[in-house]
Amino acid sequence: MDLRRIAVVGTCGMGKSTMARRIGACLDQPYYELDSLYWNPGWEITPEDEFVRRVESVVSQESWVIDGNYSLARPMIWPRATTLIWLNYSFPVAFLRLLLRTIRRGITRAPCCNGNRESLARAFFHRDSILLWAITSHPTYNREYPLEIERHPHLALVKLRRSKDADAFLASLVGRRSDRG
Repeated sequence: MDLRRIAVVGTCGMGKSTMARRIGACLDQPYYELDSLYWNPGWEITPEDEFVRRVESVVSQESWVIDGNYSLARPMIWPRATTLIWLNYSFPVAFLRLLLRTIRRGITRAPCCNGNRESLARAFFHRDSILLWAITSHPTYNREYPLEIERHPHLALVKLRRSKDADAFLASLVGRRSDRG
């Protein structure tokens, strides 16, 4: 399996960023979070042309691990990626993980991408709620991804359905270098 350029996808709350960061550390290659390329401080959205430039700059490199589901970025990432890691846990597991993470971040005010902080009020009482987004996006990704994967037969697919599968995959990477293919 060619591990030079890895895209990690899945519904929000699945642990994409944690997984991608850990893969990057195991393989000693740079890690990039699409949320950090998209969201500026103060939850300001990066203008589309600048976001595209940022993503193109990352994917033009020889090796990387990148996480995220942005449909605008997918046409730049997937054709260049060599491996796709799809965290595809069941909806109840995904939603519970997201709910607990959102509550924890809301209470502790722990920063996420670019120093932004999640708000419990926004998570529970706003039409742009991350929880609502998870409810609507999970079935969408389960419909879209298999079709998109068919259009990219060059990708090595690693589909992980449980946390213990993700842990086993990470354990298999220990001591492995991305340039060994």
